[in-house]
Amino acid sequence: ESEFFTSSDNWTRPTTIQTGPDGALWVADMYRQVIEHPEWIPKDWQKRLDLRAGHDKGRIYRIYPTGKKPRPIPRLDTLDSAGLVAALDSPNGWQRDMAQQLLIRRKDPAAIPLLEKMAVACQRPVGRLHALCTLDGLDALQPALLERSVGDEHAGVRRHAIRLCEAQLAQAPQLQTALVKMTGDPDPHVRMQLAYTLGACESPEAGAALGKIVLRDSHDRFMVAAAMSSVNQRNLEAVMLAVLAGDRKAPPANVLEGLLRLANTTGESRALVTLLDKIAASENGTYAAWQFTALASLLDALEQGNSSLAKLAAGDDKVKASVGQLAGLFDSARQAVADTKAPIDKRREAVRLLGRGFDHQQEDLQTLTGLLVPQAAEELQAAAIATLGRLRGNAAADALIRGWKGYSPGLRSQVLDLLLGRPAWTSAALDAVEHKQILPFEIDAAHRQLLLQQRSSSVRERAAKLLAGATDPDRQKVIDSYRSVLTLTGDAKHGAQVFAKTCAACHQFKGVGHQVGPELASVGDKSPEGLLIAILDPNRAVETRYINYVAQTKNGQTFTGILTSETGNSITLLGQEGKQQVILRNDLEELASSNKSLMPEGLEKDLKPQDLADLIAHIRAGLPQPVRKSFAGNNPEVIKPGYDGALHLAANQSAIYGSTLVYEMQYGNLGYWSSDDDHAEWTLEVTQPGKYAVRLDWACDNASAGNSLIVQAGLERLTVKVQGTGNWDTYKQSAVGQITLAAGKQQLVVRPAGRIHGALIDLRSIKLTPSR
Repeated sequence: ESEFFTSSDNWTRPTTIQTGPDGALWVADMYRQVIEHPEWIPKDWQKRLDLRAGHDKGRIYRIYPTGKKPRPIPRLDTLDSAGLVAALDSPNGWQRDMAQQLLIRRKDPAAIPLLEKMAVACQRPVGRLHALCTLDGLDALQPALLERSVGDEHAGVRRHAIRLCEAQLAQAPQLQTALVKMTGDPDPHVRMQLAYTLGACESPEAGAALGKIVLRDSHDRFMVAAAMSSVNQRNLEAVMLAVLAGDRKAPPANVLEGLLRLANTTGESRALVTLLDKIAASENGTYAAWQFTALASLLDALEQGNSSLAKLAAGDDKVKASVGQLAGLFDSARQAVADTKAPIDKRREAVRLLGRGFDHQQEDLQTLTGLLVPQAAEELQAAAIATLGRLRGNAAADALIRGWKGYSPGLRSQVLDLLLGRPAWTSAALDAVEHKQILPFEIDAAHRQLLLQQRSSSVRERAAKLLAGATDPDRQKVIDSYRSVLTLTGDAKHGAQVFAKTCAACHQFKGVGHQVGPELASVGDKSPEGLLIAILDPNRAVETRYINYVAQTKNGQTFTGILTSETGNSITLLGQEGKQQVILRNDLEELASSNKSLMPEGLEKDLKPQDLADLIAHIRAGLPQPVRKSFAGNNPEVIKPGYDGALHLAANQSAIYGSTLVYEMQYGNLGYWSSDDDHAEWTLEVTQPGKYAVRLDWACDNASAGNSLIVQAGLERLTVKVQGTGNWDTYKQSAVGQITLAAGKQQLVVRPAGRIHGALIDLRSIKLTPSR
């Protein structure tokens, strides 16, 4: 494979490619030496460059097959109306567009019958479509022709014919009749346009048709969004009746939730009564899981609108009566949660209703708390945690904290999301850290950053003080005492023996050992400093999935290992030497985190400094060494402090490594940062040792936000959660923390902190300012 268009001239800047009027591909080249905005070019470079060079040299290239010549460019302006209509039946898009433009500009009535004939008889579908759109541009499109065109054999013509109906629906009711018959169209693009257009219809039949579309395509979020955008006060009840009367036993949860929110937002009482009556209707005194889901979705919608069932019942008498019928559904939910033989999905949905009804709040709180145990299936625990997060008062927060030691890594993250979502609960979480119910290192990097960026200065200061314990001071003392290891020459051959004796029980490397802990090749920081920290302080940056758990069974046995899987009735622990232990939940007495990595602390007691140096040499020798990548405009150099002592680390001054990381000239940034091995390295000359404030200049699309990166210099590291800036073209500058730098020449490295979801960041620069 190769590029379609390349040039040896580095001023070439192709910006657009289109089919030209002669059938060739036309490439527009803006042709500039510099395309970066001056704001992102250092002042000294601005003086050296002519930033306008090439502004008068733009050009257009024509590309066509070897041995052939482009067709002559037609002079459409010399054609009469009949000739222009005929020109619409062309394979060339430019010719069709220009002919349509000229016809609309001329407004010649003589063209109308010719266009009407072409809209029906043209063999080329795109010609029929242009005829319809030209008639629309001339305000001459008749309902009868539209009624025929919505049944065209080509999906593209049908789709646009439906769109063109919108302006005539009020005057031509026969068009509405034709449209409501199209809900079964085989083409999804046609159905999506139909969903948009039905919103402009007034008839109840149109609302019912909209309901049929959303039922058929409930699995397609784009189709659901299109249909929901057409739901309004006029058609809401009709749509709802169609959804509830569908041939499915349970209406799709996502559709029902959307309709509930709309009913609540619009205040359409008739639609709301219809829906509430359907939700509250039991079959021989029993309720289905979808009814629990529907009521929970309604409660969620009410809460988001700062409302409640009580406020809902305070209005319309009919609504009040319908709300009163829900009491039986809440009672049934309590029974379903308590019934261990009930289907797990029904119990899960029933959990969402606990504590949110008219009474029994204290009883429900106890039930929810009782589910926060290892004996309960993880999805029930997750549902209970989510429901507790919706309740008011500190009792729910206390319940979440009490169960901390028994949570799996995924549940811990869910609990932290909730605890840090309310000021009062954030204080409760910090109280738990202070009282050692939650240990600092158990709070992952993303949530630590969230605590350190709270609006309240007192909360930020308290969090910073409490989380300082995330680095075990004893461990740091050990690391400092072993700093000399970094100056020793390692013997990789002896290091292999050290690995086999000390590490092979949990790590596999070069065919030796057991795959229990993380693969060493996946360790983010493979520098000698990074490996030294990982060996001597395994709990400093441990991933939650490698936390060690202790399980005690009812018959007195104890098992330890990392929690590798959970099902509704069992858990699996993976211990040293790859030994698996499957434990039934019914046999569990207790499951609790040991608050430590499976990798033990204190390895230095068995290893001399030279042993550590040899082990590090063995690991580094067995890992593929990164190769520095080269890009135009990227020139790594030693960064020296400016007049104010600050260090400015521009992206083009970094050494770039990894599978996908590149230097992009447009914004002068490091981009396509999407691989775990991607990292950038700057060489610094530090004259003033001490703490430095770290300020990033970056962009990140909101869809990729939430990843974390590590800024590391020597044994110092700062973890930063990447916030979204809107899109990849919007840059933001913000302080993200502090890092301590030693005096002298050194490397500062930026790398991902764990797996990347989407892309990490577009990083333009880092500014390090000495703290005063």
